Amino acid sequence: MGDDPETSFVNSYLQMWNMDNLFVCGSSAFPHFGVTNPTTTAAALTYRATEGTIDFLKNGGQLVEAKN
Repeated sequence: MGDDPETSFVNSYLQMWNMDNLFVCGSSAFPHFGVTNPTTTAAALTYRATEGTIDFLKNGGQLVEAKN
């Protein structure tokens, strides 16, 4: 997850950079092996992706502009 398609696969809404209509929900978007349980973080990221999906359905296209 990041703000540059060269260094990340998804943007902050967990939307794939190269596929506008694909959102990756769950804990696969951030590194594992953390010290704490990632359940709350995964739920928060999924909630954010849901907000992004709703916005995508209304407007279409990328929700975040890539930094280059």
